[in-house]
Amino acid sequence: MFFIGTLLLCWNLTFIVVMTCHHFKVAGFEDPESVGNIVAMTLAFHGITLLWIPFFLRFHAIGFRELYCRQDVFKSVALAVIAVVIVLPAAMLLEAVFIFLLQKMGWKVEDEAAVKLVTDAHTLGMQIYLGVFTIVVAPVAEEFLFRGVLFRFAKQKGHRRFAWLGISALFGLIHLDVARFIPLFVLALVLTWLYERTGNLLAPTLTHSLFNTFGYVFIMFGEKLSQFFKKMGPAFH
Repeated sequence: MFFIGTLLLCWNLTFIVVMTCHHFKVAGFEDPESVGNIVAMTLAFHGITLLWIPFFLRFHAIGFRELYCRQDVFKSVALAVIAVVIVLPAAMLLEAVFIFLLQKMGWKVEDEAAVKLVTDAHTLGMQIYLGVFTIVVAPVAEEFLFRGVLFRFAKQKGHRRFAWLGISALFGLIHLDVARFIPLFVLALVLTWLYERTGNLLAPTLTHSLFNTFGYVFIMFGEKLSQFFKKMGPAFH
């Protein structure tokens, strides 16, 4: 609880600092797409979580190896790859169906905030930063928080159903994207199963990272790849 409280406090303090810098026209904080805003808001939650990991492990007398490599590493990696092969198409299908239903109900579907950050990044440096954040920082921080801390805490308190369903729902909600809540909820259930199956965070973290990698590559190069295959199409006829 102290960990979660500190995390929320740091998030709120960062938000106040960012708003203050924006108010006084500090360079890098002029608008939401400015470098200062992006770096501050992405690290306020995930960055603080990463910094907390060694202190949390030391406080609870848990070794890094126990957290990530308790069982066979090859087994964890293999399960992660298999999970991505199965979950990625299923998540894309669920997302397409859910967006279609929302549009039929008159709901205006917009891109997730994280997707907008990537598409609006016009400098190579910011694209690299967001790539590292998406593929490395976010999976490590989120799996530690949701599977390593919240799921484990709820389960130890005897709330097994809430640990599975409630924490998975919270994982979907923090992404602030109604249209993609169901796919993220399903992904969270798979990540939780991997954590339970292997007894460590390596498999869910690697699965999360691979999932984000496909998403990042699709956002960055999807349109270019589509145009490439359209141009190559006539060559195969």
